Amino acid sequence: MKDGRTLIALTGCPNTGKTTIFNGLTGRSTPTGNWSGTTVEPAVGSFMYSGCTYLMADIPGSDSLSAGSGWETLTRDFLRSGLADAVLVVCRASALERGLSYLDRILRLERVRQTGLPVVLCLNLWDEARKRCVSIDLDLLSDVLQIPVVPCCARCREDLDDVKTAVHHACTTAPRSRFRYECLDFSPKRLADACCGHRRKSPAAVLPFDRVVTDPLYGKLFFLFLMLALFWTTMAVSAPLAALLQQGMTRLGVPFAAFLSWLDAPEWLISCLVRGIGLPLAWALPYMLPPMAVFFPLLALAGETGLLPRAAFAMDRCLERCRACGRQCMSMAVGLGCSAAGVLSSRAIVSYGHRLTAILTCSLIPCSGKFPLLAALALLFFAGFPASGLTGGLTRALILTGAFLAALGVNLGLSRLLSRALSGNRSPAFILELPEYRRPRFGQIILGSLFSRVLLVLGRMAAVALPAGMLIWISARLYCPGPAGGWFTFTAPAGRIPSLLDALIRLLAPAGHLMGLDGAILAAFLIGLPANEAVFPLILMIYLQAGSVTSAASLSQFLALQGWTWRTALCLMTLCVFHWPCLTTCRTIRRETGSLLWTAAAVWLPTLAGLLLCACLNRLLSLVP
Repeated sequence: MKDGRTLIALTGCPNTGKTTIFNGLTGRSTPTGNWSGTTVEPAVGSFMYSGCTYLMADIPGSDSLSAGSGWETLTRDFLRSGLADAVLVVCRASALERGLSYLDRILRLERVRQTGLPVVLCLNLWDEARKRCVSIDLDLLSDVLQIPVVPCCARCREDLDDVKTAVHHACTTAPRSRFRYECLDFSPKRLADACCGHRRKSPAAVLPFDRVVTDPLYGKLFFLFLMLALFWTTMAVSAPLAALLQQGMTRLGVPFAAFLSWLDAPEWLISCLVRGIGLPLAWALPYMLPPMAVFFPLLALAGETGLLPRAAFAMDRCLERCRACGRQCMSMAVGLGCSAAGVLSSRAIVSYGHRLTAILTCSLIPCSGKFPLLAALALLFFAGFPASGLTGGLTRALILTGAFLAALGVNLGLSRLLSRALSGNRSPAFILELPEYRRPRFGQIILGSLFSRVLLVLGRMAAVALPAGMLIWISARLYCPGPAGGWFTFTAPAGRIPSLLDALIRLLAPAGHLMGLDGAILAAFLIGLPANEAVFPLILMIYLQAGSVTSAASLSQFLALQGWTWRTALCLMTLCVFHWPCLTTCRTIRRETGSLLWTAAAVWLPTLAGLLLCACLNRLLSLVP
């Protein structure tokens, strides 16, 4: 009981739809996925029923309560803590024996038996059981277990009210003596066989396809071509959208400046908002927004169908040869969305050394914050022939695929070195569940990706770019002549004293030239530490404030006037993939490892890899005529 509200612990085996039930009952929008390990830390929500308020804690799924991985320990400790007033156990209706085995472990907890803690069993994914012609005797199951049993299909929003009713009656109307569990002794296998009846069906038509995607060779080729197809579609659709969006956004500068003048805004404020912030964003967004709006829904659709765990299965042999844990592939897959979430998902790895390896290498996988810059550079500098359409997107898709493969290769190489140093030469075994193939919910997934991914990236970019743009505008006009001139002044002093922004660019210029870049690009990466999404707009802001070129007909022309070529774009893409993690990921690594030393290592490993690769690539490209 917390603040007079009943606390319900929501638990169950992995990939049983717990979080979907949690979202349906509480109205939250916690991320879900068609693979195990989506929930890595508790999420709390509430719902009302019959005048009573219930708190619900969605805790990570687990197959056992023994101290193994991080989330198994978390789940066990939460259930033993005495915080929960009731437990809602979720299992798949089509995998009853597995769910009953986990339920048996719950009912054997001392806290549950001694206090008569109410336990409710929810059979989720009822629609899958019907498709398999599986029938379950719910009355027999409830009589043997001595607890309420309720079926539902949370994915279809069916029977969620029945779940609320069962939880409410278990917590309020049922006497505690009903939940003593004193004579409860059952065999999960025998009970599942007794309660289930089904007709055998012919083998599913997807089995031959499953044999292909899980094959050591053909599986890797399939996912390679799938990645290429996703990037090809993204580039082909984004190119015309970017051109249209650029025409519209570049026309907004004049009316926006006129509106500020109508408000009698001072000239310095108009210059800061229009030329310092507005124009760079108007140039950058048309090349960043369309690829995100296309690629993120496509990636979510691929994950919803159940392909991500199969990609992990196909990658297991590569990780085994690197002496890394196969579960690291799931951390890498989650890291495609957010590196911080990928670090959290490493809790599934039992061995501390292998988990540390996954944490240190997670930021090497391009996340959703790095993808907009990669896509924008591909659109601007690698048009192919023709410049638009399906064939025009092939060159760009090959470039993006190469960037992701390079990230994967460096990740595996560093994983091998770290695994041998931290965990020895043995790769631990693990169990990977291949979920059912599901028909994706196109409308819900597309809208969810647009709101949860695209808007999130745009929000993070704006949260960093707006204050950073003002800082860049100020530093471009702030000089430090020394004590004789009052230390800091906004008036250009006599002599050749650079502004603070110019001084920073000159300081970073030698390292930038060595890497095929310049000081302005490196300065943007440093200022964009809080969020990778803001790096590209920050580059344009610095050029506009520190450079001699203040206008251009298009972004491509503007970058060309700054000395950019396709070689610059390739080096910048390399640095984008291989550089320090964002501030959120650094905080997550610090919290997960509990060590500033390992956090510093997680920052320096990708940074050193990026510096070395950029320098080598620049040297090789200089040999190309």
